[in-house]
Amino acid sequence: LILYNQKQQGLFSIANALGIPKSQFVDVASRLGLASVDQPLSLDTQSDQLLADDAFQQMIIQHALPARELLRRYLKEQGFFGNRSVALVDIGWNGTIQFSLREIFGEASDFPEVIGLYLSFNDGFKYDFGPDQIKGILYDGRRDSYRSNVFALFEELFENSSRAFHGTTIGYRDVDGKMTPILRDEESPDRIAE
Repeated sequence: LILYNQKQQGLFSIANALGIPKSQFVDVASRLGLASVDQPLSLDTQSDQLLADDAFQQMIIQHALPARELLRRYLKEQGFFGNRSVALVDIGWNGTIQFSLREIFGEASDFPEVIGLYLSFNDGFKYDFGPDQIKGILYDGRRDSYRSNVFALFEELFENSSRAFHGTTIGYRDVDGKMTPILRDEESPDRIAE
């Protein structure tokens, strides 16, 4: 998903999004025939090679394990897990957060029924959601004409106007026994752009 960003800078984009030092991707770049970690990847060929690279997969899995546990603890404290329905509310587009939560925690016995409520649901990635698991409020790509989707035409306008005032959550930490979000530093280039 990271690679579908129009501004993707190859392995650097992945490293940046996942919080892994880009130096750890130098060998991966070499195996893919890239001149540098910053060189954009070809989605037609190199993305498949990347996903088939066992060393890359293991690096990502090992990096993700502690972060997944912290996220699970945070969600549990917020009352997400349990035998009930939970609403996930987002500006939308494709339901990637909802899909990812199901992929990561969906096998857990306490994973709830999750209903996604989206300002605009474009369904571009075609995740396998059931008909009652997603609701596009002002636009729903499964029922509305694409020509009427002002959200797709002006995505950045809606994304930026609905953004939280604080920085993006980039992780979680335990503060006195309570899971607390770690927000992007206000002076980071990404935050300044926001």
